[in-house]
Amino acid sequence: MRTRLPLLSLAGLFGLCLAGSAFAQNAKTPADDEATIRKGVEDYAAAYNKGNFDAAGKHWSADAEYINDEGKATKGRDAIVGLFKKGRVATKGYTLKVDVQSVRMLRPDVALEDGTVTLTAPDGTADKTRFSAVLVKAEGNWQMNRVQDVGSVAESEETTPYARLKQLEWLVGKWADEDKQGSIHMTCRWGMGKTYLIQEYTIKRPNQDPVEIEQRVAWDPINGHLRSWIFDSKGGFSEGTWQRTGNQWDVAVSGVLPDARTATARQIWTFVDDDHFKWQAVDRSIDSKPIADSLTTFRRAAPETAATETGSH
Repeated sequence: MRTRLPLLSLAGLFGLCLAGSAFAQNAKTPADDEATIRKGVEDYAAAYNKGNFDAAGKHWSADAEYINDEGKATKGRDAIVGLFKKGRVATKGYTLKVDVQSVRMLRPDVALEDGTVTLTAPDGTADKTRFSAVLVKAEGNWQMNRVQDVGSVAESEETTPYARLKQLEWLVGKWADEDKQGSIHMTCRWGMGKTYLIQEYTIKRPNQDPVEIEQRVAWDPINGHLRSWIFDSKGGFSEGTWQRTGNQWDVAVSGVLPDARTATARQIWTFVDDDHFKWQAVDRSIDSKPIADSLTTFRRAAPETAATETGSH
């Protein structure tokens, strides 16, 4: 049984359990946390370069997940530490450098970090890879909970925006979900030069005014991942950061509701087949207060057929 999305959060469709500033009551906290996170990155790299993988492992949460640039996932702190110990045999003498490009607070205890990792061989040759990480704060300590490599910097710089967005080309077209509670209709099309995708939604509920939502998805060449910007006819807006694992896209969303409340959510887009996809909103909160998850299954709208001509010729 699927749970419907209430119209409450940015018209409901995106669970725009947006946030980003649910921590605004203490203006010093975000800056302090960012400084702590950046210092933790330095300590992590130092431990790694000394071969002290147990110390490096403390920077990962017990249930952490690491996904390499080929999409292979390693789950659990012990398994991740074991992976790095095994890899160190082949990279003896190499040095690790982590450059944090951005830290974004999603909640007081959740942060999104983007940056690059450079692995330099003894002969000076280097391999530079972009990464995106979700960090969680537990008992006052920030730990990596989910880290995903998103490709080498060289690959990112040489690839066009269209090539990066092609992974979502299956969304182009018309989609819908309808039942007694109302309907959601979505149209997805390419923007200028196929450099971004435009999604337009119309949400209708009984005895309520229709709500319209527009989302644009584009490639962020600095941070090396897809990003989205969402606006709705009620006055809410948000932005999201996308990570792909197989046929599933995980989007960390943050923003502000029309009534000035803030919230956060994770959207999970799952390709089912050419005519169906699932959209979920999980880990939702408004002003740091949890709200229920949501699941919607979209189906591709049947193509419109030309009216049959009648009469003599």
